[in-house]
Amino acid sequence: MTKNLKIAVAVTIAFAATVIIVLSIALRYVGQPMPVSLEVPAFATALIALMASVVYLGYVL
Repeated sequence: MTKNLKIAVAVTIAFAATVIIVLSIALRYVGQPMPVSLEVPAFATALIALMASVVYLGYVL
């Protein structure tokens, strides 16, 4: 993969993870939280993906 493609992949994963985190917080704020069976794994997976994409982006750059 080219360097630009690697950067695009890392940024896309970070954006998707951020969207999941923001959606989880926003749904809780408006009083319609996701079911706990979905929210906890989704939030944890999004945090792990966000951290991994930041580390990968640092490695690529």
